[in-house]
Amino acid sequence: HRRFEQLLGSVRHASAELAALSQFYRRFAVAYAALCDEMTRRREAVERLRREAEAAQAAFEAFRSGEEELRAAFARDYGGFLPQSLCPEWQDAVPSFSVQPRVEEVAARIPLPRTLPPVPVLQQLQEQLKKAEDD
Repeated sequence: HRRFEQLLGSVRHASAELAALSQFYRRFAVAYAALCDEMTRRREAVERLRREAEAAQAAFEAFRSGEEELRAAFARDYGGFLPQSLCPEWQDAVPSFSVQPRVEEVAARIPLPRTLPPVPVLQQLQEQLKKAEDD
């Protein structure tokens, strides 16, 4: 009777371990699929940020160019009549601002998502886990 109790305890322990492993690998498969989706989403987000940065840079450059023209027109129309000591800042150049995306650096750190194992491998694993649960 004592030997039977020991065997039964071992079987229960092994069964609990199999159930925990089964649950873990089910969650792992779901998490891995989510990871692939997340890495794809992040790459797309980085690409969108790159496009937005390029658009912002183009807007800065267009505004700066227009401002340079306005300042040149002011200098042409009024510069000869203003003493330099009155307000020397009117001759300042247009400040330059830039958006410098480091997308390549960021994108290089986002791994390409690997695909899940072939479906037959996953199906086989799921079948084995289900069989182990049923037994």
